[in-house]
Amino acid sequence: MNCRHSDGRQALHLLGRQAPLCRLSRLAALERHIQGTPHVQAVRRVIDVFRLQRTRKLVGTVFLVGFVPQYVKAVRLEGELRQSRQEAAGAEIRDLIGLAYVQASQKNYGLAAETSSRFFNRVRE
Repeated sequence: MNCRHSDGRQALHLLGRQAPLCRLSRLAALERHIQGTPHVQAVRRVIDVFRLQRTRKLVGTVFLVGFVPQYVKAVRLEGELRQSRQEAAGAEIRDLIGLAYVQASQKNYGLAAETSSRFFNRVRE
């Protein structure tokens, strides 16, 4: 079969044909078919475009396979860190009010006033 169109339409038709061959086999068959035809350069450009598209898809897939699990892990760890910081802040507030209570019960009102002001400042934050 000879290529009749200078824009490679017949070559594109060969690639779009449903065949049991994989895409690489179809490209190799197309390369063998076009040897000796006057439109070799145009068809080779079409083949190069297909190869470039395949390479881009492969690189994109490899990127996503590596990126998505790490992203999910980072989001989960950020949530855990936020929760731990909130728990630590709550524990600090609890400790401050407990310390103010102990200082007041020991009749150390100056330290108790200072500790309770630190407590209320932390609660505002």
